[in-house]
Amino acid sequence: MVIFSIVLMTTMFTCFNLKKYNFDYMNPVNIFCIVFLLSELICLSNVTNFAIKFHWTTFFVLLFSMTLFTFLSRYIYKNKKKGLKKNKVKLKKIVIDKKILIALIILQVLTIIAFIVYLYNITDYYNTHFAYDGKIYGFSNMIKLYDTLTKFWVDTFLKIKVSIPLVYRIGNPITYGCALTMIYIVVNNYIVEKKVHLLEVVPIILLCINIYINGSRSPIFRLLTMAIILYYILSRFNSEKKISRKQNIKFVIVVGLILIVFGILMVCVMSLIGRKFTVNSLNEYVFTYIGAPLVNFDNYIAKNGFKSHTWLLGAQSLKSMYNYIGKWTHNNTLLTYPTINVFTYSNNGIEIGNVYTTFYPWVYDLGVFGLIFIIPLILYYVYTYRDVSTKKVFDGMSFKLFLYSYLFNDLIMLVFSNRFYETVFDPGAIKLMIFAFLFIQLCINKNYGIINWFKAKFLEIRKIYEKKIN
Repeated sequence: MVIFSIVLMTTMFTCFNLKKYNFDYMNPVNIFCIVFLLSELICLSNVTNFAIKFHWTTFFVLLFSMTLFTFLSRYIYKNKKKGLKKNKVKLKKIVIDKKILIALIILQVLTIIAFIVYLYNITDYYNTHFAYDGKIYGFSNMIKLYDTLTKFWVDTFLKIKVSIPLVYRIGNPITYGCALTMIYIVVNNYIVEKKVHLLEVVPIILLCINIYINGSRSPIFRLLTMAIILYYILSRFNSEKKISRKQNIKFVIVVGLILIVFGILMVCVMSLIGRKFTVNSLNEYVFTYIGAPLVNFDNYIAKNGFKSHTWLLGAQSLKSMYNYIGKWTHNNTLLTYPTINVFTYSNNGIEIGNVYTTFYPWVYDLGVFGLIFIIPLILYYVYTYRDVSTKKVFDGMSFKLFLYSYLFNDLIMLVFSNRFYETVFDPGAIKLMIFAFLFIQLCINKNYGIINWFKAKFLEIRKIYEKKIN
């Protein structure tokens, strides 16, 4: 009864918003509704298989969230409607110096080699001093060990006395941020020229390799969603005619097929990072990733309600930021602060993962106020999408659009992830964006104003210092 009511309610919001925004499927308010509807339909189709029983509390949480998000989105568009103009400027090819590209590729290769050496050193130290489940051999098992140590065995990882190579420490944020900009360039130039230049793709391939040897697959999905939203927005910039509803539907179908192929590919390469396909069926696998998070969240609030459970503000919703602070202040309490993302089981005893939707950490930290706080945060997407999809093309490369495309994955993952907005508050991600910004301004847009600004500030400080001495 409750699950049917939830599906019906979300369907109504989805249809209403699709019509209001002219069937623009990539509009943030439509994405918000569609991803929850997808999760709910997966749950509905598995009510018997996993003994699913939803509670009315979840219905009202979703009703409140969708009502607030829909209302505020309409206000944002209505408030600025008169100022919006459709772009009439054709895209231009983004040119980047081949020497810069080659230098980036060389630094990426050195960074990858440095991390591989680091993996071997960590594994050797682990085999010598710990080896809980026996010694680790083979490169894929080394990757799995590193992933396990950094996510689940943090206490053990802190005891491993192996320093991160300086080449990796310096090279990783630089090459990661710069390689991300190449996705924008490849997509933009493909739309303009209808062809792809191999040298521009190499940094993206090397970035994927770097991500994989770090033991993760989800950042690669971020790269894919980044490319999809960039193509969607930039191709509309370059179109002389208004995009029809038929073209929108065709785009959605193509994206759906790409995501299916990508999902199959991710399953096929699991063994490369030491993981195994442990579920009994494809349906169980799909449910665990898409439907289970909503079930887990429902079970949590049914048992615990909306009480705040932490003494540290944002301990779970901003966990990566606190980990970074703990690392630099040598505060192990912050580094090893207990995770709440424990693996759970369905009502009939089947393991269904450790993801509880994006609402979970915010409700855990702030109670009912977490819901009120997170929705306005999500409105960043509405503001930015409204601007980047209606204003005329920037000269060169737009950092605003680049940043939006990078964060777009978090919007899609609202129901499938616990980590919404960790990307924004994660110091590692902030470093990437700083280097990406500098790379865009200096190497692509040839905008040296930032250098002149720093030079002026340096001269000001120097004058003040000289006056004090004299």
